[in-house]
Amino acid sequence: MIATVTAPASSADRDYLIATLDALRRLEDTTKARGDLVRDLDRRTQRRRTSVSVIVASIIPIGIWAFFFATHVAAGGVHLLVVRSVGLVGATVLLFLVVYILCNWLWRSPVAARLRAVVENPLRMEYLRRRDALDARAEAILAEPVFARPRIPAHLIHPHTVALLLRFFDSGQAAFLDAALYMLRQEMANTSYYSQIVPAETPAERERERIAANKREMADHG
Repeated sequence: MIATVTAPASSADRDYLIATLDALRRLEDTTKARGDLVRDLDRRTQRRRTSVSVIVASIIPIGIWAFFFATHVAAGGVHLLVVRSVGLVGATVLLFLVVYILCNWLWRSPVAARLRAVVENPLRMEYLRRRDALDARAEAILAEPVFARPRIPAHLIHPHTVALLLRFFDSGQAAFLDAALYMLRQEMANTSYYSQIVPAETPAERERERIAANKREMADHG
């Protein structure tokens, strides 16, 4: 008969905490990536708005300069071209700025709704596709046993508290998960610092709420 070797409970408990901390860090990476995605959408959208405003604001000044050169060259007044162009520079720059500011002001109005959709929709579709991928990644993490079948209270599944539980193991203060949880509760009850360590919302709760909100948004606009 072949004997099987079973890992000590303390080793299994510590491995469970390490797996929980790893899952929490991956979940927080997903949250950070989602925030980066929103900021990237804002930057790219603003860049496109600026480009459209610059193009629209340049049309009239370019037309004026083209007409100015064409008429002076055709009339043979090349010698007056430099003198008259000085005043035209100021006028066209002022015109460009006025139209550019007007375009930015009109951008959010209903008048520009169709143009705004044409310019911004491709960026938003890409954003939603990437956001859905992040939501799927977060759902896969939340389906892991450390969240689906936790061995510690759900409100304690947070990087700070799990790291503290691990510290009890590594310092030799606890050999089993129950002992580490007991020590954590004692610290929270008797120490002002640790009494504030448990957040009002855990990373898992925050991610579940965010995923649910994203799904509601897609259903509302679907």
